[in-house]
Amino acid sequence: MTANLTETLRVHALWLAGDPPGTRADLRGANLSDANLRGANLSDADLSGANLRGANLFDADLSGANLRGADLSGANLRGADLRGANLRHCGQRSDGYVFLVRHEAGEVFVTAGCRRFGLAEARAHWTATRGGTPLGDESLALVDHCERMARIAGWLPATPSKD
Repeated sequence: MTANLTETLRVHALWLAGDPPGTRADLRGANLSDANLRGANLSDADLSGANLRGANLFDADLSGANLRGADLSGANLRGADLRGANLRHCGQRSDGYVFLVRHEAGEVFVTAGCRRFGLAEARAHWTATRGGTPLGDESLALVDHCERMARIAGWLPATPSKD
C-alpha cells in the first residue's frame, strides 16, 4: 500500500471514530488496481470511478461506500461487507468470473469481468456467446440471481406474488 493510501485510510478511521482531525476517505477516480486492501475499513468511503481492477478486498468493510462507476473487474470481494453499498455480490462462475449487480442513476447493471450490461442485455449476451454450454447456464443463473438481489435491495419493483 502506498504511503498516501495508508494515510488516507488512517485519517478515514479517525473520521469513522468521530475524531475531529479525521476526514471521510475521498478516493474518487483513484487508481487502486491490484491494491492489497485486505481487511481495510472503507465504510462510507467515496470510491466512485475508482479503478479497483484486481484489488484484494478480502474481508474489507465497504458498507455504505459509494462505488458508482468503480471498476471492480477481477477484484477479490470474498468476505467483503457490502451492506448499504450500491452493489451486491451475486456469485462466481466456475471459471472465476465474479458477477455483481449495481444500482446507478436509477438503473440496474450486471458486471462480470470487463462486461457491464443491463439485465436484458446481459441475458442476450450470454445466450449469444455461451448459449447451450455449462458456462452459459451458469451465467444466466447468475444474471437471474442478480435480478433477484436488485429486487430485494429495492432497486427494481417487487415481482407480483403468484399466490
